[in-house]
Amino acid sequence: ETESAMAALQNVAQLVPRTSGEKEMVNRSLLFMGYLYYEESALSKAVSALRSVPATSYYYEDALLGLGWTGLKARQWGDCTQAGQTLAKTSNKPVVQCEALLLQAYASLMAKRYVEAASTLRQASQKAEALTEPPQDSLNEQRQTYRITRLSYDSLAGNVEDLAQNRATAEILAM
Repeated sequence: ETESAMAALQNVAQLVPRTSGEKEMVNRSLLFMGYLYYEESALSKAVSALRSVPATSYYYEDALLGLGWTGLKARQWGDCTQAGQTLAKTSNKPVVQCEALLLQAYASLMAKRYVEAASTLRQASQKAEALTEPPQDSLNEQRQTYRITRLSYDSLAGNVEDLAQNRATAEILAM
């Protein structure tokens, strides 16, 4: 199952995108490839796929998270710290910023920089304590938006499947 998923993702990743939607399909495929490689402990391949997601992509934050956790798994503390720092600067989402700080603190801890780790964890704690639950009206609106987005993703998934299994394969074979 993983092999067929990886083959389909590789087909999409090799596509020369013609539209912004296709660019994001490629970026999402690279992200998922990175995550699959991470799960398979093929960490250098994971890093390569995740680093291929450009900063302009919607999936960039997710790629940075993947790079941070891959750095931890590979015991590459500098890579983990760098991904966390970039993520903390890039994201405007407080929860993601907290995870970025957690990555940095974990890398500092593992590198035996305990004072730095404690300071970073205090920053994360302060940021987390400032989080508030959204009002019920906002949650209902978000649920409705999510349902609409899900329908769009279902349509997008059909297009990705077509690219991964049909058109992309023919284009790759023609090379």
